[in-house]
Amino acid sequence: MADFHPSPPPADLKPRISASYDAIALAYNSWTAKHNQFRNRYLAKLFGLCPALTATAPESGSSTTTSAAVVELGCGSGVPILREVLAANPTTHATGIDISTAQIALAAENLSAYVTENRVILRVADMASEQDVSFPDESLDAVIALWSIIHLPQDEQREVIARAARWLKSGGCMLVNFGGGPSMEGIVVEKWLGEKGWMFWSSLGDDGYTRALKQACMKVVVADTVEEGTGSFFWVIAMKQ
Repeated sequence: MADFHPSPPPADLKPRISASYDAIALAYNSWTAKHNQFRNRYLAKLFGLCPALTATAPESGSSTTTSAAVVELGCGSGVPILREVLAANPTTHATGIDISTAQIALAAENLSAYVTENRVILRVADMASEQDVSFPDESLDAVIALWSIIHLPQDEQREVIARAARWLKSGGCMLVNFGGGPSMEGIVVEKWLGEKGWMFWSSLGDDGYTRALKQACMKVVVADTVEEGTGSFFWVIAMKQ
């Protein structure tokens, strides 16, 4: 069993997480496949709340479009989320951001048809860097971040939530999951899913995430605490007001 211990975020947090996910990419993708039932369940809820994501393509000759714009922060290998989002609406365009070069390379393979069609952009970047990851205000229909924001320090988590809210159109939705339970500055495991799998997580706590979303003018419409074997996660869908 992994040896978790309390730890504040180290100064070299981002390069360490990047190197770890590069090293454990295949092991992580195999391990996390068992969580696809949760991804698919909440993605279906997102589709129900954000009609633009499943709108049909306009008929030939029509002057109207139903194109949707989606960003996934921490897209990993691109499956299942980006693949399902792009398949649901043939006019959707998406951007996948991940800190791991190995994961983005896998995503480029898994989504090669969509890359060829110029429907998805894949980038290696730190989601918390406003210089590296920024979108125009009110330009996105959905922002998705699953098992990714939890790797950021607490202050950066608040900042990413606020920035993502600004990117969303009115009525746009954010699908995210966080560490469930009380606030936690940080925990570390030295060898998670492999000898080179050093990893860090932190949490604002359920109440802290609810406050952060409310302060960002987001209305929480789905909020579930789900036990997933290794711990509890707080799954949220919030809508831009």
